[in-house]
Amino acid sequence: MKVVSMKQPWADFVCAGKKSIEIRTWKTKHRGSILIHTGNKVDKKASLYYNIEPEETYTGGIIGVATLQDVIETEDLEKVWDHIRDATMETGDYEVGMVGWVFFDPKTFEEPIPYKGQLGVFDYDER
Repeated sequence: MKVVSMKQPWADFVCAGKKSIEIRTWKTKHRGSILIHTGNKVDKKASLYYNIEPEETYTGGIIGVATLQDVIETEDLEKVWDHIRDATMETGDYEVGMVGWVFFDPKTFEEPIPYKGQLGVFDYDER
């Protein structure tokens, strides 16, 4: 299965269904199920904005799964904006050239799976 890393608190928000769009600088051709991995870095500015203690978020493992439905250019996001209002709106970077990864059907695992992340979309190795 494919995996993508995200900083916290964004990974938690995606898995909880509170964030349906992940803003990225790069596209992927992958569509379908994808594991959500928390990188070791926490977006401290976003955490404080949402009253989350950065030290209290889980990092360094796979915390859930979602379906990656589409990747949309930021300039096209306004066409679907009424359907995607979420935590991203408050702090997202919507400059031209950025893309939004559209997720749905998210699930948070009961127990995270400790796992080393990588850049890009990568394959999960059960070892």
